[in-house]
Amino acid sequence: PERLKRVDAVVFHGRSEDIPVVRVHSPFFRMLTQPGEVYALKDPQRRITLGELAQEQSLSNTRLIAAAGIGSPERFFTTLRAAGLRFEPMPLDDHHAFDRNPLAGHHYDCALITEKDAVKCRALPELAADGRLCVVTQDITLDPGLIDFIIGRLCAQPQMPTAAQPT
Repeated sequence: PERLKRVDAVVFHGRSEDIPVVRVHSPFFRMLTQPGEVYALKDPQRRITLGELAQEQSLSNTRLIAAAGIGSPERFFTTLRAAGLRFEPMPLDDHHAFDRNPLAGHHYDCALITEKDAVKCRALPELAADGRLCVVTQDITLDPGLIDFIIGRLCAQPQMPTAAQPT
């Protein structure tokens, strides 16, 4: 609660009825996310919807694992369950480094990860080359006022001198 007194703005994630009642001393905005497509990390042209993946899983008994190194991995897992997927959840620490393969030793046909984690997975050759690793995209709807607020804050900041400008 003390931290809320020192922030420029607060962004609540979720529907209005999901947002907790808190006292906010800064402007606040809303953000909604919905699952988008699933694509293969190794081949982003290979795309499928979560619904199609759930249908494929029910027909072929595809073994899934879902790994998430985000602040709230359960939110990611809830999204996947809501789409009808059955999987082994693998919550990782927020900002997981992916300097080693956390999926090693697990038996799966497809591993689902977040876009945030995909950035780090691309840097580990073992994961980047694994055709079973798939990224679940998020479609994000931001409160238009948040964008205006950020632009206003950026424009109000004093410009830093560059090497070409006299100080």
